[in-house]
Amino acid sequence: MKEIKNKEIIIGLIALIVLCIVAIVLIIRRESPKDNVPMVVEEKIEYEEEAEEEQMEALETAKAQVAAENLAIMDESDVKDTEDSAKKETASAKKETASVNKADLALYSEEEVLAEGGYHTEPELKAYTGEDMWQLEELYNYWIDYKLEAVDDLIRLPRVRTLTNELEGTNYFYYYGQTDSKGRPSGSGLAVYADNTYYCGDWKEGKRSGQGMYLKIFPDKAGTINGVEGVLEHMYNGSWANDYPNGEGQEHFSFDYDVVDGDCIIANVIGNFSDGYYDGELYIMTMNDKEVPTDWEASAKRGVFDYCNKKISAKGKRTVWEKTKSNEESDDFYWLDESENTGFGIYGLKMEP
Repeated sequence: MKEIKNKEIIIGLIALIVLCIVAIVLIIRRESPKDNVPMVVEEKIEYEEEAEEEQMEALETAKAQVAAENLAIMDESDVKDTEDSAKKETASAKKETASVNKADLALYSEEEVLAEGGYHTEPELKAYTGEDMWQLEELYNYWIDYKLEAVDDLIRLPRVRTLTNELEGTNYFYYYGQTDSKGRPSGSGLAVYADNTYYCGDWKEGKRSGQGMYLKIFPDKAGTINGVEGVLEHMYNGSWANDYPNGEGQEHFSFDYDVVDGDCIIANVIGNFSDGYYDGELYIMTMNDKEVPTDWEASAKRGVFDYCNKKISAKGKRTVWEKTKSNEESDDFYWLDESENTGFGIYGLKMEP
């Protein structure tokens, strides 16, 4: 009996131990997932928060960039508006300060022309001792063959402009061409003067005589001639005698119309000249600052226009040009004050009276 009880006790202890082990295993299996889940969730929450913060920062950065670009665009627009306004005010001021005659027709009195150096002073030949005479020969050959596009290209090149720059501030000229027994230009030849000015054509005893072309360019910035701004080129092509335009010829201007300000700017004069003055029957073409041309007929005697009729305005003006194919209405004429009707001719090529 005693042995049976001992066995039952041992079996009960073993069963109890087994039950305890099973219970411990179940507890561990039950509690282990609960311990791990909060860690995973916590890590996921932290990752999502960091991602959201990065997205918010990127969004704020994008908003700041857009705002900066909009501000820059507004600033550029404001600057442009300011510049346009300033240009309009400047143009308006010019028109208000200019006299009616000058603003409308850009014709100037002889006193103003003289003050601007409108008379021709006979230049002096200067012997060229440099090594660039070949450039004058090259230019002469293109010019004498009337390849004027090549001429225009050449006289704008720095290597050719060094010759005219050497003469700056002087009344000298360099010469390439035929000469007489005294070494004076005679026959056909090319002259280079200061200020990007040239002549190619006929000579006699050191003076321009025969047929030839005078050309002055403004290669860097539009210039001013006779008070008219925006000049790119001034040319006379025709007959010469004793160093001045004499006989039939044409005066021509090219303009930068972004600079030109006026309703009646002389662009072409075709007809007869005497010592550089308008003399005889003339065809005149004018342009306004919108590049709209107007054709006129006129006649003059040594720089003084003939009057088209006996009409006199209330301000004492007379008619000096008549529109081509005119119907003789009041607006078919160009009116000029009698006191200003003197000394009209080719700027820089007129003989001093």
